[in-house]
Amino acid sequence: ANLSGGDFEQGKPHPDIFLTAAEELGVPPGECFVVEDAVNGVQAAKAGNMAALGLARADDEELLAGANADLVVTSLDDVSLDALAEGRLERASIR
Repeated sequence: ANLSGGDFEQGKPHPDIFLTAAEELGVPPGECFVVEDAVNGVQAAKAGNMAALGLARADDEELLAGANADLVVTSLDDVSLDALAEGRLERASIR
């Protein structure tokens, strides 16, 4: 799916862009997760009944967590790929 926010009347936190992407991919929203670095994006994912992975890039872990992100990390390396393959968002184990 190739979508642009400019294609939608309402921007985030309205979930239309994510719901449309899920529809175009043929995946139910409840089986999707969104990677977002902004509170509005996390809120849009949650409003669309999707899991939200908050990617903190500006010392904003608490803001993303406060927006109800299912997991907040500062690097995608911190996400467990094994859990992701099973449909869960979890922090990777420290090796």
